[in-house]
Amino acid sequence: MRHVRPGTFVRKDMPAGLRRFSPTEAIERVDQIDLEALQAAGKTLLLLDVDHTLLPWRSEEIPGAVREWVERAKALGFRLCILSNTNNVARLEGLCRSLGVEFVRAKNKPSRQMFRLALAKFGVPPEEAVMIGDQLFTDVLGANRSGIDAIWVRPMAGREFFATTLISRNLERVMAVLLYRYFEHPGERAVEAGEQGLYSQRTVNQFGRFVAVGVSSSLIDVGLLFLLMFGYQVDGQPLAVALGSHLVTTYPDLFAFAKGRVSDAAIPILKVPVTLVAILNGFYWNRRWTFEVKDAVTRSRQMRRYFVVALTAMVVNAAVTTMFNTVIPGHPKLSLGIASVIAIVVAGVYNFLLQRHWTFRQESQ
Repeated sequence: MRHVRPGTFVRKDMPAGLRRFSPTEAIERVDQIDLEALQAAGKTLLLLDVDHTLLPWRSEEIPGAVREWVERAKALGFRLCILSNTNNVARLEGLCRSLGVEFVRAKNKPSRQMFRLALAKFGVPPEEAVMIGDQLFTDVLGANRSGIDAIWVRPMAGREFFATTLISRNLERVMAVLLYRYFEHPGERAVEAGEQGLYSQRTVNQFGRFVAVGVSSSLIDVGLLFLLMFGYQVDGQPLAVALGSHLVTTYPDLFAFAKGRVSDAAIPILKVPVTLVAILNGFYWNRRWTFEVKDAVTRSRQMRRYFVVALTAMVVNAAVTTMFNTVIPGHPKLSLGIASVIAIVVAGVYNFLLQRHWTFRQESQ
């Protein structure tokens, strides 16, 4: 996962709420963890996650580098314990036998139960333990809730549980944006006070510019839609009425929602070209002005990402506009205006979060 970058987090400068999700450091692979440094810091117990930390999901083949690292840890005097809530107990027992380590199986992380059981099992205080895992919202959060330091490992390549990919990894990307504002790359200084936090001047400026670009795109979106629907005449009727009548007559089942007001049927059709123009406007100004991206190398990749996010936002926009326009009573123009504003807010929140934390993530952070 590209959102995991090696280095140390300056946790003392973080707000308390953010600190709960912060590891002490991030690392590429388990075998790169500096065991001598942990020993010097007074750590005696290594708590380990399994899938995507020690070996790929559902695999039973332990990588050689991981096995060697475990043996070196034991030679240095560390005690090791795997923490897992797996239902496949046979696999867990087999892995532990193969590595020569113990395990604790209990409630899902980030519950404190598993961590407390491990501390009690080995008779060590929280400050002598360290949790090593690949997930912020289970491994790291659970450790922090238990007073245990945590090391965040980049997940191994390969398939994983669909809910982890769909939910946890995307939430981690958002959280990583905040955490990496309190970050020290190996051999580099930490961020200075004026650069720290979600509300740094740079972030505030970018947010203001993003809003300004969003307003311009929204004006284009609403303005062009009104122009197409009510500004053009076809056979003496507004385009919305002429097109809507055709759609309701030709596809009565598909456009049944518009039988009471045929102009409603034209909205999802006309929203497509209108929103595409607004998307292009947003990409141009966000890239050029908001995030000040100048290199040409990343343009095509960013445009693909921008369109993926914006096109899904367009679907949300069209659906919300159509839904609210059909339930809001009154003059067609008033109903459409209110529905469009609601849709812009809903789709805009989605669009901002994904564009900020995915499309322009590398350049903006």
